[in-house]
Parts: sequence; structure tokens; C-alpha cells
Amino acid sequence: MLISELKDSDSIAKLVELQQRELEEKKQMYDQNCQLLEMTDKISMRWDDMWKTMKWEKLYWDKRKSVYQVTQMFGGDDTFAEMSKQIIDTCYQYSDITGIEWIDFGLDELRLESLIASWIKNVFFRDQSLKQALTDAGILAPEIDVGATANLKIKGFVLREQAADQNLNDLKAFVYQAKGLGLNENGAVTTVHADGSHITLDLCLGESFEGGSLSFFSQDRSEYDSTSLPVFQLQHQIGHMSVFSGETLHCVEPIRSGVRINLVVFVTFP
Repeated sequence: MLISELKDSDSIAKLVELQQRELEEKKQMYDQNCQLLEMTDKISMRWDDMWKTMKWEKLYWDKRKSVYQVTQMFGGDDTFAEMSKQIIDTCYQYSDITGIEWIDFGLDELRLESLIASWIKNVFFRDQSLKQALTDAGILAPEIDVGATANLKIKGFVLREQAADQNLNDLKAFVYQAKGLGLNENGAVTTVHADGSHITLDLCLGESFEGGSLSFFSQDRSEYDSTSLPVFQLQHQIGHMSVFSGETLHCVEPIRSGVRINLVVFVTFP
């Protein structure tokens, strides 16, 4: 290697190091300025009221491959609008401070993991009928005490997918990579995959869009091939959350127009 090339390599390495340091400083600035602590305290005071209004229904039945839908999970339309706005505003704030384009932000980056985990334990699984339905389907093990366990783990992200009207080449999503996740050259999730979680929660927060349905398959990984067809399709609706086993094969159809924002959470138990 030429000396000039070595110098160039050193310069690039120093530039990357500088950029990483600046990004960490911006993330620290976000931590100092975000209003998450205030939001967490405000929302958590309503846990006992939220779970009483939550409604759920079984959309598709096939034991562990069953699909459920939950609505009013934050205590009603007004509270959902407030909480979804807080989450969306948090993402824009993180993007503005760090200079990172919002395609998908991890809950850990946004400091939202504790809030969402607390909501899952104190609201989502307080409805014993839903917990029993998930147990009967084999999605939850009978011995799991969701409300009591301190070891419940979550990972997830807030996704912002956008597409130019009638131009699928302008699709923009998606950076978060779950194991086995398939992406096209624009980053949009297109291929069939499983999340590997015990339970996956997929909540549509906003905005306005067409397309982007979830397609579910009955096959296991070893049985699936290119000729397999979905057995059930679910169109995203704002304020509706799909619930299914993270082992269920599924794919996300690209949106045709508009912008779609979803909170996706992977829940695992010890």
C-alpha cells in the first residue's frame, strides 16, 4: 500500500471516529431534553383504567398461528391519540437532535423500552380472557405469569414507512433487522419471515396510507416455499394492534402511497 493511501485511510478512520463521537454527544443531548420521564409518569398513572377498556377479537384461528386484534389498548380514543402523538413527537425530536433520518428507531434508542414493558405487564396482560386465549392457542405457556414476572424482555422499534404515490421505487423503510427478515433493495420488508419472539405486537400509530397489509402463512419455516400462499391478510388500521406468535411466518406488503407509522414490539419470556 502506498504512503498516500495509508494517510487517506488514517484520515477516514479519524473522520469516522469524530462522527461517532458527535453522534454520541447528540444522543446525550436528546436524553437531557426529551420529555419521556414526564410522559412515563403521566401515562403510568392511568394503567388501572386502561386495561378495563381494552377490547380484543380473534381474527384467524390455527392454534399457535392464530392472529388476534386489540383495540382501545390505551384506555380509549383520546388517550390513544395522546400517547401515539407523544411517541411520534419523540421520534421527530430524536431525529431533529441527532440528525438521523427517521426510518425506524429502536425503543432502546428512544428510551421507550421501560414504558412499553410496563404497559405490557400492567395493561396488556391484565385482561385474563386475552391471556387465556393466547394460552389456549399455545402462544403463551400455561406457567407464565405475565403480570408478576420481572424478567419479561422486549425489543422493538417505531417504524416510519413512506412511499411516493404510484411509485414503488421510492419506498423508504427499513433499517431494523430481525433475524431472517427479508428486505428489498430499497429497504422495504417484502419477504416472508418469522420474528423469533414469543409474541409480536404490531400497533399502527398513524398517519395516512394505502396498502401495507400483513400476510400470514400456515407453513413452518421448513415447509415454506415460493409457491406458498397466505392464509390470512390483515390491513393495518390506525389504533388497531395485531397480536401473534413470533414464530408465525408472515410478510409486510409495501404501502402504495402515504406514510405509515407503526410501533412493533417483540416480547420474550424466560
